[in-house]
Amino acid sequence: MIDRLAAKLKEKFIDETIMRKVLYLLAAAHIGLLFLTTFNQSLWVDEVSTLSMIKFPFGKLWEIVTMDVHPPMYFFYLKLFVDTITAIMPFTTITAAKIASILPVIVLVILGKTKVAKNWGKLCGAVFAFCMTAMPHMLNYGTEIRMYSIGLLFVTLSFIYAYETAKEPKLRKFVLLTAFSALSAWTHNFSCVSAVFIYAALAVWFLRKGDKRQLLILLVSGVGVAALYLPWLSTALTAFKNVSGGFWIEDITLRDFIRYVLFAFKIQSRNNQYSELVSSIIFCLIVLAVWMRFPFSRSKKNDKRTLNVHFALSGAAVPVCTALVGIIVSYLVTPVFVERYMFPAFGCFWLAFAISLTDNTNDRAASENRKLAVNSALLVVVIMTGLSSLSSAYIEYKMYNNLRITQQEIFDNIGENNAIITDNYEIARITAYLTDVQSIYNFNLKLYSQAAAELYSSIYPNIKNISGLSMLKAVQENHSRTWILFDSLNNDADELARYDELARYCGYHGIKYKYMGKYNYEKYTFFAVTM
Repeated sequence: MIDRLAAKLKEKFIDETIMRKVLYLLAAAHIGLLFLTTFNQSLWVDEVSTLSMIKFPFGKLWEIVTMDVHPPMYFFYLKLFVDTITAIMPFTTITAAKIASILPVIVLVILGKTKVAKNWGKLCGAVFAFCMTAMPHMLNYGTEIRMYSIGLLFVTLSFIYAYETAKEPKLRKFVLLTAFSALSAWTHNFSCVSAVFIYAALAVWFLRKGDKRQLLILLVSGVGVAALYLPWLSTALTAFKNVSGGFWIEDITLRDFIRYVLFAFKIQSRNNQYSELVSSIIFCLIVLAVWMRFPFSRSKKNDKRTLNVHFALSGAAVPVCTALVGIIVSYLVTPVFVERYMFPAFGCFWLAFAISLTDNTNDRAASENRKLAVNSALLVVVIMTGLSSLSSAYIEYKMYNNLRITQQEIFDNIGENNAIITDNYEIARITAYLTDVQSIYNFNLKLYSQAAAELYSSIYPNIKNISGLSMLKAVQENHSRTWILFDSLNNDADELARYDELARYCGYHGIKYKYMGKYNYEKYTFFAVTM
């Protein structure tokens, strides 16, 4: 009886149909987890900038976007979606904007069931769908009110159609490749870089095949992408020139290189950084071991396998090459790259992983042991990415509680005729969005370029710059209540010194004040004083 039970369990364990259903079920569970986090109203400063921009009409939005370094497509997509969904559903703007980021992830799961399954097999489609929802960082960037998830969708679609163009070079495939590559370029500058390397991978394939005709058509397609991108190109070059003299991104160091390597495999841990590093390295080794097994395994040559190997190698190379371009530009010109800019290229990487894991184009049929190995690898990936998602969910839950306390005690109590003074421009921007206060004063301001100053003054007209506490008495006399929000990211001694300075100033001018406490808002910590 035990033997029969063991045989049954083994049979079920290696059953591909059951495995596909489990993977899609897990993908659906992760989508559900993403939706739950949309009700978390916490924001960080880039999201605040996005939401502040889409408050303007489309005409004014275009004017503002032309001062930014990011292409405009995402902002118009987000404004259209948020304005529509909030008009028909009882969602807050923040929740609606986060849902807008989830929609591309849902489309990626559908692509796993359709396009990926058709090109590489049903199991590959299921593995890809799971990886798209469960990969590290998806719980963050899948709902972040920025362009990363929609960039992920367009770059992945470009890669899929590059494969289909290589497999069956028809005009319709070239047109779709052109369209999705152009959309990638209009979404994020480094999505554009990723699309360039996808074109390079396809060009190498046609060169290997000696197909000069298709290579020429690909060149025309590339010119088409450039022509579609041309209306934004002059604006992009002007914006890049404006930030080339100084930008918020710091110089790249050796430590950054290590961060870039581990970013795709980073398992977040609420315990300590060492467990996060160790688990990320283990995950990295598992994924690379699976991926390396496929391209270099021995088999007789056949066209489909050769094509799959080429695109498995290319898909894994796209985020690496994208990062290399960012690093080179950052080193030679000005720092413009951070690790999250690789995120839109991860669809190519995880599709390459899914192809490597599930490919059956070898001459001999996949053995039972191979199926067990595939399932074992998948099980490990499920466990590791599940830990990442649960850990991220816990972090989101904590941030939501901290935010709720902060909003109730600070932001919800700030009235219209109140004034806010802060020494952190990011806190000033968050407060400008979350409150109706028209008088926000910021000192110790560090803007990195004149272009940034013009952009922020357009988005946040209610933020004014002051030299320091010397204007506090004048501000306090002209408002019913004044709030001081001091950045607490520095050490305790520095914080105490600033509080003592404030106490001395208030004592000298006879101003009564009350210490409200220390608060956390996302990554920002500040202590509040009211008078």
